Amino acid sequence: MSSAPAQDWRPVRVARDSEGWPHFFEVWPEDRESYSSTVLSGYANLAFTFPLDETRGVLDDLSKNHGNFTRLWVGAGDGFSAYRFDAVQRKVDLDHWNDDFFDRLDLILSEAEKRDVVVEVMLWDRCTWWIGGGLSTPESWRKGIGHERGQNPFHPDNHYRSSVDGKPVPGVVMKDTRRIEADPFYNTENDTWMVYQKRYMSRILEVLKHHNNVTVELINEAPATKAATDWRKYMHTWLKSEYPDLLVQSESLGADRDLASWGRDHPGRVDMTASHDDWSYDSAQAFYHKYKGVLPGCNEYIHQDLTDMSRCRRMMWGLTMGGGAS
Repeated sequence: MSSAPAQDWRPVRVARDSEGWPHFFEVWPEDRESYSSTVLSGYANLAFTFPLDETRGVLDDLSKNHGNFTRLWVGAGDGFSAYRFDAVQRKVDLDHWNDDFFDRLDLILSEAEKRDVVVEVMLWDRCTWWIGGGLSTPESWRKGIGHERGQNPFHPDNHYRSSVDGKPVPGVVMKDTRRIEADPFYNTENDTWMVYQKRYMSRILEVLKHHNNVTVELINEAPATKAATDWRKYMHTWLKSEYPDLLVQSESLGADRDLASWGRDHPGRVDMTASHDDWSYDSAQAFYHKYKGVLPGCNEYIHQDLTDMSRCRRMMWGLTMGGGAS
C-alpha cells in the first residue's frame, strides 16, 4: 500500500457485488493501479501512548507472521490532547489544534503502511473516563494528559473555547464516570456539540486522507441506549456522506443488531458492526443474510482464556468464513 495525496485517496473499502452483498475487502496495493480484493487478518492493538519503538515492534511482529490488520486507539478521547494546552488554566482550547498530535498520527500510519498493514482508526471510546477538575500538564506521549484515562479534554471542566469568551461546549453535563453512557454525550440535537465532534473527526480524517491503509471505527463498545444508537446512525450517515469509499464500522455491547437492521434499510451507511459475540460459522451466516449489506464483526472475544488458542482460531475462522471480520 502506498501513501496517497489527499486528492488521490483510495482507502480500504468493502467489496460489493451488483446486488449490494459484501464480499471481503479491497485495498490499493503500492504496485497496482486498481483495487485488489483481500482478506484482512491480524491481532494486537496499537495505542497513541505506545513509545514509537514499541509501535514498530508490534507492526514488525504482525508483518513477520503475515498479518495485515491492526487497530489504533487514537487517544484524544482518553485525554491525549488533540488541542492546544493552556498550562495556566489547566485546560485545552477546543478552537486550536495541537499539530504534534496529528503529526504523530501521520507517523504511526506511515510506519504501518511501510509494512503493508491496514489500520482501523478508532475515533471514540465509551471506555474513556469522564473526569473533570482540570488537566495535568503533559510530560511525554507516554504520560500525556490523562494517560490513566482519568481526565478527558471534552469534559466542561477541562476545556474552553477561545472563540466564545472561554466558555465550554454547552449541554454536555454528566456525572463523572469511567464509562461514557449518559445521553448528553450522544445528544444529536445539541448542535454546538455535534459541530465540535465533527470538527475533531474531520481533522483526524485530514491525516487519514494521506494514507490508503486505513479504515475507521466510529466508537468502541457504545452503550445499548437509544441515544447512543441514534448518535451512531447520525454519525454513520455523516461519515459516509463525506467519505463514501471509506470503510466505517462501529461497535456496541448490546445494540449491534439495532444498527445492522437500520444499515440494511439504509444501504451504504453501515459497512460493519462489531460486538463481543461468540461467533460461529452458522451465526455469522445468519447475520450476513439477515442484515443484507452489513458485515458481522468482532473486536474482542468474550472468552479471554489465551491458553485455548484453538478455540480462538475456530471463532476467527467461523466468523471470517461466515462472511464477517475479526
